[in-house]
Amino acid sequence: MLPEIEQICHQIVDFDEFSIGSYIAERDVLRRLYATGKAAYSSGYVGEESEHDTEFPAKNSASASVIDSRQPLVISPESLEELEGHPQSAQTYKTGIRTFMTVALVSDDKVVGTLQLRSSKPNAYTQLDIDVVSRIASQISGALAISLASEQILLQATALDSADDAVVITSFDGKIIWGNDALAKHTGWPLDQLIGLYPNIWSSDDPAEEEIEADLQANIRVGEGWKGEHLNKRKDGTEFYEQLTVTPVRDQNGDVTHFVGIKRDITERIRSEEQKQRVAQIESENRELQQIASARNEFLSTVSHELRTPLTAVSAFADLLFNSRSENLTERQRDHIEVVRRSSSHLASLIDDLLDISQADSGRMFLRKSEFEVSALVAELVESNSVLISDKNQKITLDDRSTGEKIYADRTRVIQILSNLIVNASKYSDDGDSILMTAETDDENIVFRITDYGTGVSQADQELMFNAFYRGKNDQDSGEDGSGLGLAVVRALVDLHDGSIFVDSEQGEGTTITVSITRGTRSH
Repeated sequence: MLPEIEQICHQIVDFDEFSIGSYIAERDVLRRLYATGKAAYSSGYVGEESEHDTEFPAKNSASASVIDSRQPLVISPESLEELEGHPQSAQTYKTGIRTFMTVALVSDDKVVGTLQLRSSKPNAYTQLDIDVVSRIASQISGALAISLASEQILLQATALDSADDAVVITSFDGKIIWGNDALAKHTGWPLDQLIGLYPNIWSSDDPAEEEIEADLQANIRVGEGWKGEHLNKRKDGTEFYEQLTVTPVRDQNGDVTHFVGIKRDITERIRSEEQKQRVAQIESENRELQQIASARNEFLSTVSHELRTPLTAVSAFADLLFNSRSENLTERQRDHIEVVRRSSSHLASLIDDLLDISQADSGRMFLRKSEFEVSALVAELVESNSVLISDKNQKITLDDRSTGEKIYADRTRVIQILSNLIVNASKYSDDGDSILMTAETDDENIVFRITDYGTGVSQADQELMFNAFYRGKNDQDSGEDGSGLGLAVVRALVDLHDGSIFVDSEQGEGTTITVSITRGTRSH
């Protein structure tokens, strides 16, 4: 179209150079659309042969006054100095141009561009020439405005289609009339299936979203915009979080005709925030648990130490009375003293367990390792523990397959491990039952097994029986005394030896507990 306009002007008015430019009011710049002549070549823009448009500030051109006044302007400078402040015209003047005619292109009462004719002759244009070019300008202004608007619409449509954010346009009553490619990707719905539907096809079934949806609809009903985050679902039912901005489109009377929605998938951000919140909550809970555990350990340690001093005095005094040959004590009194001695011994054992648990939890339990023979250890255990279980007329059978084998470990703690297991086996065995203790080698380990034929342990209790203060269902049903510390101490000591412990049991058929401890060497 622009070359044809140049030809029409050439048939009526004589000129050497011709140019048409659009005016972008928002930025106050002129964009050259078409130009011919030496000046066009020197500026790098020549009609349809140009590779790019040229933009320059309107205030730096001779068109500035034309844009402001909307009146034609003809200048014929006699020297370059007269064009100071107009670099585009000055550049053209250097090529030999001596007369400039600039006419505004006005459409719908807005300046949409300028038309300029240039001649190498001084004072080249008459008033008649000006009037003729002005009429031509008025006739082409509307067409140019439509062309520019179409170009702008095409650019905007291309930009919308290539945008990462989903864009949807609805009618006033909410029906979808347009969407970009990102909308299809965003929602999983093909665009041709969306047209004519309502956006509530994306609504989540989550009851928590009802309040957000109600707020959104309330704003739309009164023609207001809305911005927020909410949960939606795709065509396949998968849910996603989005940030939604709804903007009303109004006509010249201010009435809402359409709504434009911009949707951004923020699922990853929300999931990340939720994960951070969960991590922070877990860390907070862990800190609280650590504080509770620390306070508990401090309490146990303090109580144990506070009890040990008076208990030592009571125990020593009871031993002194029991072992004395005073004729002042009756048999009944001696029986009472024996009760005190046993109770003191039991309480001392409980205090030791409390201290062990406290030290294990706080990482203050250490081993004093030495090398010793396994056979001597298990023989000693059978002898010492046989006395403890004699009240129930039970006996310990030893199956020692470790003759000559040595282990590098804390001897006192290994005795404590096995003694606790023997006492535990005795507790859940009937009067007169036998308890089997086995010692054998297994590759790099010494393996101890304590087997009883008592009530057995349920699978549920097996999962928890080594937790401190835990008492299983058998304890509760039988009314057996116990602190729930013995097996917890066993677990702590086995772990400290880098060993393992395994329970094999069925209710009513007895229990075998296997402890495996690495033989170790003095270099450890």
